[in-house]
Amino acid sequence: MITKKSIQDAYTLLRGMEPFKEWKLPALIDAKVTDAIDEYGSFEEPNIITISKARVWEFDQFIMTVAHEMVHFYQSRQKQMGEPPYHNQFFNECARQVCKEMGWRESEF
Repeated sequence: MITKKSIQDAYTLLRGMEPFKEWKLPALIDAKVTDAIDEYGSFEEPNIITISKARVWEFDQFIMTVAHEMVHFYQSRQKQMGEPPYHNQFFNECARQVCKEMGWRESEF
């Protein structure tokens, strides 16, 4: 299920939905698949979303992980990254918006 193309397709789908469409993220991203067991996904400058096929194996988890990394992408574009692990107030406010729109629990995001 997790391929470079599926990550890009999930990104495109989410990019057209609220609140992502208001964020004006770029249409295209680079995507990577990893076997890392220490993280579900990551975002790297300038526009790379990586998803771990060793940690993410359910569709809901996959789409939520892509969305999570999109929040980091937006956070980076807004120059609001702060210190690792980057889950600061800005991230939390954006994550709250995403979870409200998608009907997800913030505790799982």
